[in-house]
Amino acid sequence: MHLVKIKRKYSAAYSLVEIMVAVFITSIISIAVVSLYTTGLRTFFQITETSKQSDESIVLFTMIEKDLSRGGFTHPIRSHVDYCGTKIKFSDAIKIDENVTHDLLGGTVLLTVSSCFDKPTTIAYGDNDIERFKVTYAQGTGQKENILFKKIERTDDCNTLIVSNDKLSDNAKAIIHDWLPVSTNVKSFIPTISEKKPDIVDIEMKLQSQRNPDLMLNFIKRVFVKNQSIYVTSEECEETCPNSIKPFINYQISDNHAFWPLGTNVPGGLIFFQTGYDEKTDELIFPPSPLNPTPIDDELKSDFGPGYKIGPGTGEEYQTLLSSVKYVYKDLVEEPSTKNIALFLYSDTCDFDLTKFYYSQEGLRIYCRKDDGGSITWNASKKEAEDMKYYKLDGKLLSINDVDEKNFIDTTVFRDAWIGWIGGKKTDDVWKWTGEGDVLIEESFVDSIKVFPVDTPGADYLWYSRPSKSGDAEFNASVEDHPMEKYIIEFYAPHGSQFTCQKKNSGGCVNYYSSTTIEIEELNLCHIYN
Repeated sequence: MHLVKIKRKYSAAYSLVEIMVAVFITSIISIAVVSLYTTGLRTFFQITETSKQSDESIVLFTMIEKDLSRGGFTHPIRSHVDYCGTKIKFSDAIKIDENVTHDLLGGTVLLTVSSCFDKPTTIAYGDNDIERFKVTYAQGTGQKENILFKKIERTDDCNTLIVSNDKLSDNAKAIIHDWLPVSTNVKSFIPTISEKKPDIVDIEMKLQSQRNPDLMLNFIKRVFVKNQSIYVTSEECEETCPNSIKPFINYQISDNHAFWPLGTNVPGGLIFFQTGYDEKTDELIFPPSPLNPTPIDDELKSDFGPGYKIGPGTGEEYQTLLSSVKYVYKDLVEEPSTKNIALFLYSDTCDFDLTKFYYSQEGLRIYCRKDDGGSITWNASKKEAEDMKYYKLDGKLLSINDVDEKNFIDTTVFRDAWIGWIGGKKTDDVWKWTGEGDVLIEESFVDSIKVFPVDTPGADYLWYSRPSKSGDAEFNASVEDHPMEKYIIEFYAPHGSQFTCQKKNSGGCVNYYSSTTIEIEELNLCHIYN
């Protein structure tokens, strides 16, 4: 009999505690995985939505800038004498209207911004081929407050709309439309027109995701309306013979409106014929203006033609006047001369009556007689002169470069008895002009300046004298600390003058002088030569 051994196999069993711990750990891992997935998904959608908003803002601002920047554009064909009276007023070129009501907008919106401009048809040969449109943007209200709308309308005067089909061209019908949505993610849309310069529009816009309202991005865009002031581009022609021209139509008084805004005051100015004036043929016509240009009684310079003095006003008033003044050629002669019409602006740096200017081949020079109100030495007057600026020009004590300039100073700058420091200084027994690099007086011109001999030691500093109103000018010398009450400043264009327009030198942005050459043969003359 055989005995059989039976081995009993024992299985390991998990206790309840072990099972609960395992479940707990598994739950923690599951929660962590789900949390990471949710966070990652939320971050992914946040990045995606933010990226969409950024891309959308670029598209929106590009479209808005394109529409608003054309505000005030009047097609050149309208300036022809046959199509007068169709200008765009600068107040309509770019415009903000308040409390506009329309069902498509959801009710009454706080404001809209619009631009009005000309747009040619495919072939533009006449006034009928130029059509005027008004483009308007607005944010909806109520249930549509997250929508930005756009509307394009046909108009002739920027206010009266053309809606009748029989008055709309096929071109206009393809362009115009009522309020249509251009974005559904707009939280706020705020346009603002600059008070100091109405051809700058700031657009502040906040985009908000409709999928996640907590995701918002703020944007701001500055839109410049045209490349020139809308005061210029919105001028209309006059029903006169077209043998005329606006000599300052492209003139801009300031190179930078942020540094020198158009609200800045201009103390005065001159418009005059620099060369070529003929009283039988030439005339300047001024539009009604608060500046009220008046004829100048005395001569500006012996070889200049007549001129007009302009009173004080803002840069905006000057810009409007100058872009409208017109030169008219009244008659014809066999060989009409070329005209040069110039503009000159006064500065607070000098008194009007004591400011004179001289134009030579080297350019424009401005002279200013200064009365210090007390005693001043030569070195002190030199420093004061060099610290002064006349808009873009730098100052120095007077130097005289040729006989013509000397005669101009003798006859124009000083018409009465006068004594004052000028920029001559003796160095090593040689007289030199100081400033702009020292120049020998003897090399400037021969026998034109003779300094009266002075035996006083140290009398190495030059002053100008006219003993009486009818007397001849004289050049004398004194010691540096000799007391004088007056001195003469000369303003000249510095090297690197293109860098003068700066925030700390706002006057350097002002175009104080402009000259326009007019070739009579190039005008669209009404008459024919005999």
